[in-house]
Amino acid sequence: MGLVDSGAMAVRGNHDNAISNTESMNAQAQAAIEWTRGRLSAVQRGFLADLPLTLHEEDRFYVHSEASYPAKWALCRG
Repeated sequence: MGLVDSGAMAVRGNHDNAISNTESMNAQAQAAIEWTRGRLSAVQRGFLADLPLTLHEEDRFYVHSEASYPAKWALCRG
């Protein structure tokens, strides 16, 4: 959060998204999500939920998933 406040760029990924939403994840990832949920404050969870799915900077496009469908976590489910 501090780095983003200082100008760093960050996009929301599937694990960030899963903190505040129900995601279908494999057992290991789901265990990590549950552990993390219990340790983040409401402010921290809100920060993750508010991260954008995409960022544009000049001629660059940043996305965690696939550029054609940024909210699709197809390769990350299991």
